[in-house]
Amino acid sequence: MKSIELPEMKLNNLCSHYKDSYDIHRETIKRRDKLFYSLLAIIAIFTLQVTSTEEVNTILSKYILKQGINLSINFHFISTLIWLILLGFSIRYFQIVIEIQRQYSYLHKLEEELNKYYKNTVVFTREGKSYFQNYPLFSNWLWLLYTAFFPMLILISIYYQTFPDRLQDHLKF
Repeated sequence: MKSIELPEMKLNNLCSHYKDSYDIHRETIKRRDKLFYSLLAIIAIFTLQVTSTEEVNTILSKYILKQGINLSINFHFISTLIWLILLGFSIRYFQIVIEIQRQYSYLHKLEEELNKYYKNTVVFTREGKSYFQNYPLFSNWLWLLYTAFFPMLILISIYYQTFPDRLQDHLKF
């Protein structure tokens, strides 16, 4: 059996670890995207409840009863339920966004280590140098959407849910 030299073994371990880390990163992005779409639906219900309270309460009451949950359901229960669901999903969404940012930093460090074995090349720069050299304008827009616009949408929805009369004032022409 041929012995593997230490640098070669280190490179193999780094490559394997990079692959595993990148796979975890992709799965985390998929979870973030699913939460994003779920939050859009929750925010739509949350905001719609301000303008069409009775309709939303009726629809949600029927849905809850259809699930086999027998409760005396009223406006305050549904409103509280929507608040709690929004809170829970928002917290988890932002935790995952922070996790993704940390993963990017870690992947960049791994790429730097791997590139020590491939000097003067762009090997192992998928998430680092190569990615940012030709960063598309659309990706900038998406980054802005995830980090600024979407959190603002959540805050605006909460504001109008807390002060529904303000929304009614803005909707009058």
